[in-house]
Amino acid sequence: DQRRRVRVERPHRRGLWRRAAAVLSLVLVAVTVLVPAASAGATPAEGSHVRPRRVLVVTLPRVTWAAIRDQRPPNLMRFFDRAAVASMSTRTVGPRTGSADAYLTLGAGNRASALNPLTAGDAAQLEETRSNGSAAEVYRRRTGIEPTGDIVVLSIAEQIARNDALLYGAKPGALASSLAAAGHRTAAVGNADTALVDAVPQREVALGAMGRDGQVAVGNVSSSLLVADPLAPFGVRTDVEALISSVEQGWSSAEVQFVEMSDLERADDARIDSTTAQGDAQFESAL
Repeated sequence: DQRRRVRVERPHRRGLWRRAAAVLSLVLVAVTVLVPAASAGATPAEGSHVRPRRVLVVTLPRVTWAAIRDQRPPNLMRFFDRAAVASMSTRTVGPRTGSADAYLTLGAGNRASALNPLTAGDAAQLEETRSNGSAAEVYRRRTGIEPTGDIVVLSIAEQIARNDALLYGAKPGALASSLAAAGHRTAAVGNADTALVDAVPQREVALGAMGRDGQVAVGNVSSSLLVADPLAPFGVRTDVEALISSVEQGWSSAEVQFVEMSDLERADDARIDSTTAQGDAQFESAL
């Protein structure tokens, strides 16, 4: 029985409990935009077949269709008015889907599971530092591979081991590796950390865009995407200009790009420290 082979860990730290308590209402909504290779002002002839050149996947952690129905966030509604909309349930290993599991599953094309939610989001730019060296050095020490991408997932070894031990055959990073084999690069932009410094890395978006070796070719998951804001959840929020700049840079060299709306993750995580009314208000503001 495959289900009996999955071991459920009890949350043992406050940060993990915060994430597990909120995961019941978590839905990862992916919006895919196909950008024609023609110029922005060109209109394809009727009946012609335009080959998509780029794919943008925007993820909205912790968002449900009910929240979109009730709040009708204006930017999303304007997009939906011009889009084809479908609803897909991403099946992961466990009964509850956390961000790490969802991103791993998207990147593997089969239900996957993160070994430890406290370490799953440990991704970094090559030049970022850890207590025991730069991210590039830590990655090389753990994998024996010389990094060449912009981003390295330092938890790649444990993610591969975890999913090899299960019976679903999930291969984390299969999507990006398959795209790379066809000549297409993948990018990731997003950072759900709860502090500018010394925070547990919550950069799970890299798990969806990484290759089998735990590298993301292009992108930005660093704290440069964040700015201090004393009234925002945990006192930080996304620097929108930095986010847009990173996405624009990604388009110069990547054809498939994952972009996370990370303020939603922080807002939902902050509910445990907030009144119910304030928690709802902060999440609505982020959405």
